[in-house]
Amino acid sequence: QELKEVNFDGIITSAGSYVEIDGHVVHCCFFSNDLVKKVTKVFDENNIPVVFSADESYVPYLATAIQSLVSNADCKRNYDIVILQNNISKESQKNIKTHFEKNKNISVRFHDINHIIEKYDELFYITGHFSKATYFRFFIPEIFKNYSKVLYLDSDIIVKDDISVLFDSLPDNVMAAVAKEYLMQAYYLKDKETRNYIDNVLEMKDYRNYFNAGILLCDIQKMKEFSFTEKCLNKLEKIKKPLTVDQDVLNSICEGHVFYMDFRWNYCWHPYFCFFDDLKKYLPYEEFKTWLEARNAPKIIHYTSAEKPWKSKNISRYLAGDFWYYARMTPFYEEILFKNISSSIPSQTEIVVQGNKGEDNSLWIKDVFNYRKDRLKYWKYKLMSKITFGKKKQKYKQKKKTLKFKLRMVRRFLKEK
Repeated sequence: QELKEVNFDGIITSAGSYVEIDGHVVHCCFFSNDLVKKVTKVFDENNIPVVFSADESYVPYLATAIQSLVSNADCKRNYDIVILQNNISKESQKNIKTHFEKNKNISVRFHDINHIIEKYDELFYITGHFSKATYFRFFIPEIFKNYSKVLYLDSDIIVKDDISVLFDSLPDNVMAAVAKEYLMQAYYLKDKETRNYIDNVLEMKDYRNYFNAGILLCDIQKMKEFSFTEKCLNKLEKIKKPLTVDQDVLNSICEGHVFYMDFRWNYCWHPYFCFFDDLKKYLPYEEFKTWLEARNAPKIIHYTSAEKPWKSKNISRYLAGDFWYYARMTPFYEEILFKNISSSIPSQTEIVVQGNKGEDNSLWIKDVFNYRKDRLKYWKYKLMSKITFGKKKQKYKQKKKTLKFKLRMVRRFLKEK
């Protein structure tokens, strides 16, 4: 209560508080362990708690996801964003908080859950492109005891609509709202091993109930009554090596306790260019129609699978442009671009760009990385060529011309990528 009265809006990460002035202790207070481990509300009203989980390697993509959420937010609602993490650096945390908290209705906090997950380290099975952070959602009802409901979002998403609409849609009689995973439905009908896995390992009663766990609208009280965390951990221990890690565990224990949201709130991108024919062949017509309609007007794009826009050489791929649009607004755009180009051209130092006949189309990688800096130089040379005279004018005109050509080559290269 005292914390609320002084408008404290952070996460308690130490044992208490201590203030000393001129050798005199004016304040000393120690918090209970239970209080230290909880997350408290920031906003008193119109509050939408949003939970992400990420590690240091995912910070640029996390920031892009948050940027898309903030850009589509309702100015009359408050967005209480909490990132569950165990190794995000202080510098990265500061960069994200500084960037987003310019908005009065946006709060961004980082919650270190090492004290919770360290005892389960050997239990968490990791495969493919997944990381340990994917299991953090198991502990949502324990961490967010002070909330009635929270919205969990994966970090490999782009939000294209106001999430308050989704947040307000949870019915009273269910533990969570989720979106169906149509690709798993198709593979159940196509593949005998998938049928055996869903029926006998996950022990699901109906394969059509399988959902994607990237977007979860959670009723905290019902999760606690359900012993959600305990059941997740017990089921993981039983399955040992789930094919899609925590998602399989959640499907196994939550069947019959969830509401299926509009699929547009969790449109998974990779089936379109990897499994379109399978979906068309095996899905019932109504399900396939629903999937097609969501594809044309997604509210959240979920970049599922190991194929990501920031890893792809084809950044113009369908729906990848939405990611790059918001990535440009973050402080991490150059880092994302650097990683994308580095992975595409691991050993080359010179690039040949397609261009007009007779042009010198060679381009150095450093020219791509210095694109923004060179743009500023170009405008400087353009200005100086207008306000100077004689030899200086000619010098700046030549510099402007050379730089203009280089910038054009860089843009052409990025378009090709």
